[in-house]
This record gives sequence, structure tokens and C-alpha cells, in this order.
Amino acid sequence: AVTSAAKPMEQWSSEEVAAWASQLGVSKNTGSIDGAALAVLADALVKLRRPGDGAAAVRALLVAKNLGEYYEKLFDEGYDDMESLREVPFDELVNDIGMKKGHARRLLAAL
Repeated sequence: AVTSAAKPMEQWSSEEVAAWASQLGVSKNTGSIDGAALAVLADALVKLRRPGDGAAAVRALLVAKNLGEYYEKLFDEGYDDMESLREVPFDELVNDIGMKKGHARRLLAAL
């Protein structure tokens, strides 16, 4: 079991969240995630940062598309709600956010 379970999830470090996610069978290299595990993971990640509702939707989408690694950079650049994310151009995702081209296409197709 994750030793962090005794403290509130919003106080977990990213390493503790990763360990917890690993216990659910979720890894960075996994192409697909069980729907129930995804819902639990997305909820946990939202609680970890306690973003506003718009940011929670962005995070959930990124996690669902296996693009969660880009959340912090998108959030830091002001893409903290679905409306602003829908307006980001492909070139900005690649050049400013640092997304791989295939990842940027995957995100834009999901919007």
C-alpha cells in the first residue's frame, strides 16, 4: 500500500501519486487505462492540485488521452480551462508547450 494514504491526497508529492497510480495498474507507458481506474486517478489528480473546475476538466482530458505529462506546462501557460485549450494552435503546443507532434494532434482531435 502507498504509505501516503494516511495523509490527505492534496498533500501527496508527484512521486506518491505515481506510486498510487502504479498500484492501480496505470503507468506512463500504458496506452489504455481501465475506465474505473481512470476515473479514480483523474479525481485524485484534481484533488492533489485543487484547481478550479475548468482546470479539472483539462486535467481529466489530458489523463484520459495519456497526455497528463503536459498538464503543468499548459496550466502554467494559462490553459487552465477547456475554452482556452480549444483555442491553442498546433504550433504553440509543439513549440511553446513542448508536445510531440503526435501528442498535439491527439489532444486537438479530442477537443
